[in-house]
Amino acid sequence: MKVAVDSSVLIFFAKMQKLGLLLDIFPKVVVSSTVFEEIMQGQKNGTQECIEIQGMVKQKKIVLAFEKEKKLSGEESTIKIALRKKTKTILMDDFVGIKKAKLVNLKVYSCPFILLKALKNNKIT
Repeated sequence: MKVAVDSSVLIFFAKMQKLGLLLDIFPKVVVSSTVFEEIMQGQKNGTQECIEIQGMVKQKKIVLAFEKEKKLSGEESTIKIALRKKTKTILMDDFVGIKKAKLVNLKVYSCPFILLKALKNNKIT
């Protein structure tokens, strides 16, 4: 299943050192260039999750997609990329973003749901 992912989900799983788990559950992950830039801003603070996510993009385990419009929020760009890539599912925690995604008939999973899915599939205990 291909999914578009917002920054909060990637950062959350990277901070837990479980980015591999996320990619195991959702093997085709697409991230917008806006979201990637948001994540990379953490490099100024030397955060480890930025390096891990950047490595996954370089290895093409996470696909970087460039949006045509500029000045979108991370949530808006995730929704736009999902629609453009014909992805029916996004991973996002932002309440307003989730509402907007559902208005355009996207299925949305947040971090707690992803963890429950991992538990159900015996990926974690």
